Amino acid sequence: SVMALLAEVADDYSIDQTRVLVTGFSMGGRGTWFFATRHADFFTGAIPIAGSPGDDNLGGLDGIPVHIVHSRADDVVPFGPAEAAAQALEAGGHPVAFTALDNVGHYATGGYVRALRQAADWMLEQWTSQSNIPTRRTRTAVFAKHPTRQAKFVEESLSVTGRRSNREDLIWSRAQSLRSLQIGRASCTAREY
Repeated sequence: SVMALLAEVADDYSIDQTRVLVTGFSMGGRGTWFFATRHADFFTGAIPIAGSPGDDNLGGLDGIPVHIVHSRADDVVPFGPAEAAAQALEAGGHPVAFTALDNVGHYATGGYVRALRQAADWMLEQWTSQSNIPTRRTRTAVFAKHPTRQAKFVEESLSVTGRRSNREDLIWSRAQSLRSLQIGRASCTAREY
């Protein structure tokens, strides 16, 4: 799955996990809504561009900043649902910005570039402002099949918060058991040769 691939990338590369953005245009904008509302434990910002929020539960965004970009002249994906999503998020006190473009058709992708740059600047402001810096995120859904990755995240969480939750204690002990088992297997294999 996509989330398993992203977990692999996050594990293998130096990623600032407080700045993980999901963005896309058109169907990718629809995918942005999909992933952001279902994986707010992984993503820390979303910029859907010319994409419909569909019937996604906006409450699933769990406070991550969202900058929506859509054109009133979009002849493929209706403007109204994006505007309604922005209004609903704003009414709920969610960190949201909405850039409404004029005279930019759906396939005139160059017309979205300036708005995307502005959305990126806005997102950076959200991430760097004191009130919106994520202090702790649990990624149990992403790391469910990867206890070693879970333990790594719990270690990072512990360094930020100074404590572990009950769920993180369970993950930690499971990962330590797995590490012991892997060390034991390696010792047995070495003795056999």
